Amino acid sequence: MRHTFLAVAAALILAAPCAGAVVVLNPVDTIYVPARSIAVTGTQSRDLVGIIYSRDNLYFNEPGAPRFLFFDKEGKIAFGIGGSVKGTAHYDFNGAIGEGPDFTTYDIPVPADPANRQALGADLSHSSIYLRLVGRTTRFGYYSAFLQTNFTGDAPGKYGFLLKQAYMTLGPWLGGLTNSTFVDVAAAPPTIEEEGPCGQLSVKQIMVRYAPRLNDHWSLGVALEIPKNTFTTNSHNERIAQRVPDIPAYVQYRWGGGNSHVRLSGLVRTMSYRNLLEQKNHFANGWGAQLSGMAELVPGLTLMYQAAYGAGISSYVNDLGGNGLDLISPDGDSGRMTAPHSLGLLGGLQYDWGKLTVSGSWSLCRLYDQGDMGPTTYKYANYVTANVFYNPLSDFQVGVEYNWGMRKDMDGTSGHANRISVLAQYSF
Repeated sequence: MRHTFLAVAAALILAAPCAGAVVVLNPVDTIYVPARSIAVTGTQSRDLVGIIYSRDNLYFNEPGAPRFLFFDKEGKIAFGIGGSVKGTAHYDFNGAIGEGPDFTTYDIPVPADPANRQALGADLSHSSIYLRLVGRTTRFGYYSAFLQTNFTGDAPGKYGFLLKQAYMTLGPWLGGLTNSTFVDVAAAPPTIEEEGPCGQLSVKQIMVRYAPRLNDHWSLGVALEIPKNTFTTNSHNERIAQRVPDIPAYVQYRWGGGNSHVRLSGLVRTMSYRNLLEQKNHFANGWGAQLSGMAELVPGLTLMYQAAYGAGISSYVNDLGGNGLDLISPDGDSGRMTAPHSLGLLGGLQYDWGKLTVSGSWSLCRLYDQGDMGPTTYKYANYVTANVFYNPLSDFQVGVEYNWGMRKDMDGTSGHANRISVLAQYSF
């Protein structure tokens, strides 16, 4: 009822200037409705509202239901505008990562840096604005368009308007920029810090995806995605333009009204590089597999888990992405490049009790086949987090979080970091 009332009220406000009429609200029980205003009724309108309010492709810390919702005169197209003002502050102690909002265990200094054992930081760049339009056609079913931005800019610590997601859907088809098909967003635990667990798969890519829901329990998806990969090269090889899209796919079974699911995902990719000694272009193959899901153990208590393993999939893993580890140079003199294996594990529990959410999670990221990259090369990392979120108002959330991380290098040396974060977020 609350959402219906808001939709009607919003339609009245917009329609009044267009119709050239005045909306008169009688304080007792009478509303004079302009001719262009509509009331949200019928199954189709309710379905549109359900899609508008869907949290597909959104993490826990991203805004969901929009405050402003509008319909066309026939009630066949719905348009929502929403966003959030999100402020965080953190203090690192007994080992610091930096002043930014990401707690990235890959960036923990090894060995520990005595000059930077503490760090204070605050951030508002992950405030967000999004637009969603949903409609329905007789021939193709539902269609939608979604646009999401934040203000993280093009460099850490610099504010600037940045596109986060932009995609269109038509029935089971999707095209645009969103979370990779190899990523299981619903199986990610909530965090205040923006990076997330070290072994979690998380990357957004431009794609074309086909993802039909077969029935109430079974669904599948397959996509062609523009790869984001980085290589560690030497004087005998170089990265060249990529020629082959990544191909991820999954099959999923859900139950409990969508509160529980298990997903099996796979990925194949082919990466291009040039051997400068041979003066030839080469391809190196990568692959990945993931078992992930969530299970409501008892009402309000949910288990989340992910286990991923593969070769040349570092760009999909939180800790490894962007660090030149999709292809590496295993030796110093052949010009050859190989895809190192990596492992990502994640487990977490989340308990929802009215306005209160409590969660905790652990994660491991492990890199193999480092070759001749040296003794200070990353070997593995551990990540632990515990947090509490509270909603004193329906659209206002506060939270506090503790993070612990450890990185170990190939030579056995390690570093640690600790962080306390607080959150205040208003969604609209």
